[in-house]
Amino acid sequence: MRDVLVQLGKRIRALREERKISQEELADRADIHRNYISQIEGGKRNVSFYYVVKIARANTMPSIPIPGGRRSIRVAMKKRANLVINLGGNQTMLPCLIVDKSQEGFRLRGNFNLRRGQLVELVVDDMNSVRCEVIWIGRAGSAQAGEAGFQTVGK
Repeated sequence: MRDVLVQLGKRIRALREERKISQEELADRADIHRNYISQIEGGKRNVSFYYVVKIARANTMPSIPIPGGRRSIRVAMKKRANLVINLGGNQTMLPCLIVDKSQEGFRLRGNFNLRRGQLVELVVDDMNSVRCEVIWIGRAGSAQAGEAGFQTVGK
């Protein structure tokens, strides 16, 4: 079993380093303590499937298989869009920039105050909109400050 944990840890570390992401940034995106990420990468923790999925969904590790065997291929883009947020029955439309997208979701940059799990609508142009859930939020002072990751929900 220890060999499997070491192999998993090495793979997570390699993918993180390939993407030039610090343990702290990955931990922030996955909502996991940085020390736990370090222990996983070192093969010192018997990590549960729950945490493997959290790391995979952190939008920084698209090459880790997630349930259903999907693999995200992120497409870099710089496209203006609007984020529609429903606050107490009032809809607020906030301008944003789509940084990249995949089959599962988007990474946006903008000046918005969101929380994980919040449902929003992304209006890509006047005709198309996509319902999304906030998966991660870039922390102030990090390379992802002002960015957030969204997973599409429904059609």
